[in-house]
Amino acid sequence: MTVLVIAWIAVWVTMGIYIADKKGFSRARGIIDALLFGPFVLLLFLAKQTKKKCTYCGEWVKPEAKVCRYCHKDLPTLAHSGQRPLPGGKTPSRVSLPSKA
Repeated sequence: MTVLVIAWIAVWVTMGIYIADKKGFSRARGIIDALLFGPFVLLLFLAKQTKKKCTYCGEWVKPEAKVCRYCHKDLPTLAHSGQRPLPGGKTPSRVSLPSKA
């Protein structure tokens, strides 16, 4: 039983550290949240989008940023969350087919 408890604590501490690092939180917060609230808080950390990557320099910036604070280039705004920017920061546009007369 003791081994099971130690294994449970080790798993959640490791998960807390990993997710805190990935999402930009402090490791202490990740460990405390993981141990106190278990998998529910970890799922919230995973679901919350706190940063996005700049398409030019690859640095993490806030989701609402319009200009990258590192390379100072304009960040593309995407109409749909599933759309990805093309090389050069351009967003895909709709293709209109000619109508038959």
